[in-house]
Amino acid sequence: MLKRLLIGLVALAVVAAGLFFWLGSRKKQEESGWRMVEVVKADITATVGATGTLGATRTVEVGTQVSGQIVELLADFNDHVKKGQLIARLDDTMLQQAAVQAEAELQRATSDLDYKKYLLEQSESLAKSGSLSDTDLRSARLALSQAKAALSSAGAGLDRARRNLEYTKITAPVSGIIIDRKVDVGQTVAASLSAPQLFLIAEDLTRMQILTSVDESDIGRIKLTQPAEFTVQAWADKKFRGQVSQIRLQPTSTENVVNYTVVVDVENADLQLMPGMTATVDFIVDQASQVLAVPNAALRFKPSEELLAELRAARQKANPEKGGDSAATAQQDTGSVSRPRSVSAAGGDPHGAASIAGSRSTTTRKPGAAVLWVLGENQKPRPLRITTGLSDGQQTEVRGEGLSEGLQVIAGQTSGEAGSAAAKSPFQTTQSSGTPGPPRGGM
Repeated sequence: MLKRLLIGLVALAVVAAGLFFWLGSRKKQEESGWRMVEVVKADITATVGATGTLGATRTVEVGTQVSGQIVELLADFNDHVKKGQLIARLDDTMLQQAAVQAEAELQRATSDLDYKKYLLEQSESLAKSGSLSDTDLRSARLALSQAKAALSSAGAGLDRARRNLEYTKITAPVSGIIIDRKVDVGQTVAASLSAPQLFLIAEDLTRMQILTSVDESDIGRIKLTQPAEFTVQAWADKKFRGQVSQIRLQPTSTENVVNYTVVVDVENADLQLMPGMTATVDFIVDQASQVLAVPNAALRFKPSEELLAELRAARQKANPEKGGDSAATAQQDTGSVSRPRSVSAAGGDPHGAASIAGSRSTTTRKPGAAVLWVLGENQKPRPLRITTGLSDGQQTEVRGEGLSEGLQVIAGQTSGEAGSAAAKSPFQTTQSSGTPGPPRGGM
């Protein structure tokens, strides 16, 4: 009891210390008027997003070549079957009768052949003695040939009847697991122009595949053997891995958007994944490990026009002949920053197979150019020009002089001279005095 009490007191103290630190940090930011975020070292992964449907690598439809009534089902959903195993039977009464009739036809043809042979022998004897004309002899030989043909036809008819009788026994064409059953005992199936489906067998569920639709603007970033990560709703907290095995060249068009099917192979040794599950897939385009990164809100931040005017005046006063750095002046006057180019795309409709088109953005400078804002010695914002790299939609890789891990950069305004009422999350898509942020992902 005492041990539990001590553990509870320690946990309460840790929570109180964390809350005190957070409140103190927030109060300090509110007093300064700026909401700050840190430059951190992080792993950045650029991705292309899509959705798709899980399925077995190979599925086989089991049908029937003859019509009849289902009299017995020997397999059901989720049953494991072996190749050649009997899984259903049709009523074979009519086909048995057809087989018996074919046997009778064969016997009749055999007897007729024997009789025609006897007649030919008699005709040849009479012809030798001159008692039979050549025409009658030729007629006897023709009758024998016809009897032989009739015997062959009767034999083929018997083979066909026996084969149809065997077709009433439905066997598994491959080894696997039954994932669908279309019929019940007593149901009549009719095989006319096409074979009706009775069962659907997945050959091997330990290896599955995802058929995803990728927009034409992103298909150039997809390569064979490229790794991919995906999630399913049944296991939302778990990431599964796969590999691109095929990029199909057949395009499909949906609402004037051209998509291509990309096949992702997946290992499913523990059978957690099931056919038909909707997968949200991220194709890994590029990765950067332990690079300097900032929240995207810091790249979206734009100072007020009053502050920009004050900075320009101070710069011109310090260097009246050159009027300050022209490039920095233009960028500060407009407050524009370059946006990282988008690679990652939103997941789209999680229940459909529609492709996801990646976002695009326009830069005002060369690709990768951007500006971060830091507080100077007088607690006034000053620009820090940098270049951007990969982005995962929340953080963006940054490079440039003056950047270091732990550096505080401005992500928004809180109160006081900045004129905003409250601090906001650095991951919000808009700020009180900012411009629309960069799209998710990018290089």
